[in-house]
Amino acid sequence: QLLIGHGQVPTIMPEASIPFSVVCGIGYFGGTPGMPANDLYEGTRMQYYLENYGDWYILIGKIILGFLFGVLWSLIGMAFSVWTCNRYIALFGPFILYELMWLFLYKIRFLNPIFLIRGDSLNSYPLSGLMEIIYIVITIVVIYFGLKRRMRYE
Repeated sequence: QLLIGHGQVPTIMPEASIPFSVVCGIGYFGGTPGMPANDLYEGTRMQYYLENYGDWYILIGKIILGFLFGVLWSLIGMAFSVWTCNRYIALFGPFILYELMWLFLYKIRFLNPIFLIRGDSLNSYPLSGLMEIIYIVITIVVIYFGLKRRMRYE
């Protein structure tokens, strides 16, 4: 059932999205909006966001950060493919770079990609978004120079 056509391309997204939607629906309809009563966010910037802007601010912030995170790492994959001719380096390079940045930049939170996607670790969604946009611009410049080099030598 999961395979389509003679090319045998697996498609599990519709089947995987149904349980995810059910779990999110249970949390949405069964939960209570606003600040939890268990002091989970007490004294954090998240408490300020929840009390002043509501749940939707955090939801939209997380969606935007997730989108920027995906854009960044897809562009980093493109940069690896532009600068190297090996498809395996282009495939695994972003993962290795991510892991190295996570290990070596752990103390510098605003440069570490694991803290940028969360947003609440830096206590600022706009700062996380700005840092991801700066990384995206740097990656686009690297891609541009890689494409110029390829056009000149190939």
